[in-house]
Amino acid sequence: MQYRTLGRTGVQVSSLALGAMNFGSIGRTTQDEATAIVDAALESGINLIDTADVYGDGESEEMVGKAIAGRRDDIVLATKAGLPMGDERNHRGSSRRWLVTALDDSLRRLGVDHVDLYQVHRWDPSAGDEETLSALTDLQRAGKIRYFGSSTFPAHRIVQAQWAAREHHLGRYVTEQPSYSILQRGIETHVLPVTEEYGLGVLVWSPLASGWLSGAVRAGRSITTSRSTFMPQRFDTGLPENRARLDAVERLAELADQAGLTMIQLALGFVTAHPAVTSALIGPRTLEHLQSRPTYSTRSTRSSPPAPTWPRTRKTTLHPPCSTRHCAAADRPRRNGNPMTTTAPPLRFGIMTAPMQVDYRDLLGVWREADTIPAIEHAWLFDHLLPIAGDPDGPIYEGWTLLAALAAQTRRLRLGLLVTSNRFRPPALLAKIATTVDVVSDGRLDLGLGVGSRPHPPEARREYPAHGLPFQDTARAVESLAEACTVIRRLWTEEQPFDFHGTHHRLTGAFGNPKPVQRPHPPILIGGRSSATLRVAAEHADLWNMPGGDIDDAVRRSALLDRHCAEIGRDPASITRSIVLPVSHDRPGATREAVAEAVDAGFRHIVLGLPSPYPDGVVRWLTDEIIGASALV
Repeated sequence: MQYRTLGRTGVQVSSLALGAMNFGSIGRTTQDEATAIVDAALESGINLIDTADVYGDGESEEMVGKAIAGRRDDIVLATKAGLPMGDERNHRGSSRRWLVTALDDSLRRLGVDHVDLYQVHRWDPSAGDEETLSALTDLQRAGKIRYFGSSTFPAHRIVQAQWAAREHHLGRYVTEQPSYSILQRGIETHVLPVTEEYGLGVLVWSPLASGWLSGAVRAGRSITTSRSTFMPQRFDTGLPENRARLDAVERLAELADQAGLTMIQLALGFVTAHPAVTSALIGPRTLEHLQSRPTYSTRSTRSSPPAPTWPRTRKTTLHPPCSTRHCAAADRPRRNGNPMTTTAPPLRFGIMTAPMQVDYRDLLGVWREADTIPAIEHAWLFDHLLPIAGDPDGPIYEGWTLLAALAAQTRRLRLGLLVTSNRFRPPALLAKIATTVDVVSDGRLDLGLGVGSRPHPPEARREYPAHGLPFQDTARAVESLAEACTVIRRLWTEEQPFDFHGTHHRLTGAFGNPKPVQRPHPPILIGGRSSATLRVAAEHADLWNMPGGDIDDAVRRSALLDRHCAEIGRDPASITRSIVLPVSHDRPGATREAVAEAVDAGFRHIVLGLPSPYPDGVVRWLTDEIIGASALV
């Protein structure tokens, strides 16, 4: 058994921990069986036991307490609170009132006077960070808990809680307990970089993906996991998403067999090998189940399996939520005309909702839902003045006005237009509008710029005469875009009025005040695929975007951008590659394949276009069926 330090606490815990959720009514594990499991776990070297008040309505805690009687000091004991305990509305959440009561109840059931780790089971949006942290700090000072942590918190809530602890001089969360497995790897790009930055211990649950990686789920066999009896839909291989999981399991089984491993050893070895993970929770229902989970490192193998790899994370300071103005500048590589070395950016997913043929409330609902899901980092609208699909006389909202409204209704998402037309607004006006949105959003704007609508299709061309706007030819529009980028950047950064005398734009006494929240300025995304547009992107873009569909063409265009960067001495890796991929509700597998192709081609900024109308829970569906499943690639 390996031992690791739990965050920065100095406490040594085993790389495998015993989860007691199955003790009692949930897993139908009896007290005698639970005691035998605890005995065997301790004998094998496991020294961390994790339970929760909600497991069997307290039954699990009672059984753990009886099983550890007389050897409390040999165990790092963890429990959780926050999920509903009955129908009483205040018997849940993370208010001071409930946490104090819930802990006393847990200590009584466990038969101890303190727990080593007390965890908030889920983030409670109704309780402020100061309310929760002050209660936990007082419980810590009273000697009832040694440390406290969080469980299944979104990445941004982990950050905000750390800063709340610092701001109010309170104790901080020292651990996070997320779900993690080979089949569910989303935390690699969101949660784990944050836990590493703040030195949190990480205890991962469901490393066997609810039994999918236990070896009991295989093609051509009847499913024998206990969970399949009370969660049949999760294991229904008639569903496309479950067929995809089964295909992945079969491929992993081949890999395990080549390495001389069981599926369980492969699964546990994968999650515990991640440098950010402290311990993996295993939740055996029987003693036989526990004995099937030996540590990965003690198994002799015929050959070594490929080492798992994870997205490389950048060591940048995570600033407080109110100061997101710094984040973009910290993340964005500086350019001084010389080649430079940068680390690969993390994989980031976002959504795009077309503001046409829909109601504002529908769009708002989708964006608000996305704002609560950490896997979705960015959200986009497009910039047209008349519908380009559907009823040509149907409703469509002006993009920047709508974006400002959505910015005011969200808290976390980065946001922008993909892309705003260079032909609709003069650059000085656009700089002022974009600054306003960056201020409203408290520094979350990504400025998407493009040449503007091409002469085709006619549905896009007609919006110009309909609004009295001149339509420049493409060559002039590209030249105008290059000048616009220069003007906007100067308005955002220069502290004195200036004149600009370009071929397409002439300004006298130009000055931007206020400045954007993000310093030195919001990231600039340039969209387009022509060689001329890519030259502009090489000079000015922090991100480059193109629509998906033909991945081979996308690869060629990306290579062309590399060459244009080399011509001006810029490191191509300093420009994040972005792509828009349409989402199919009927064929999620096709969308997952498109995502896999794009990621393999080097695109790290994935924008998933949601078709309207938007069903309830569409973003959660997208996260589970597209983003989560795509982590397999």
